[in-house]
Amino acid sequence: MSLAISWWDEYVKLTGAEPWSTANLPRASLVGYLEEIPQKEVDAQGIVSCFTGVHSDSRWWLPGDDHAAHRGVWMRMVVEQVYWIGGFGDRAFIGWFEPEVWRSISKEEWQAVKLPGEKD
Repeated sequence: MSLAISWWDEYVKLTGAEPWSTANLPRASLVGYLEEIPQKEVDAQGIVSCFTGVHSDSRWWLPGDDHAAHRGVWMRMVVEQVYWIGGFGDRAFIGWFEPEVWRSISKEEWQAVKLPGEKD
């Protein structure tokens, strides 16, 4: 499975302006697979309260609820590859991230990164 993540919407929210070119903004494609999250982990990690805290109407569709509109399960994406497009190729990195590199990045390092439109 793959998941594309872009910065376009957040840039507009933060700056109140459209970027001069969306191709100039960073984005990534995550490639991997889904695995089911065991109920023990769902309970221990507070996944339900975290999810319903962000999506309050989601309580009507929670996995395991016999009255839910659909049958579902909790899943997580296990990322195996990341393709990064940092903007224009003459100014920003475009390519596959080496797994050893992106797995070794510390919390402090990624928190220090500022994307276009973010304040220091």
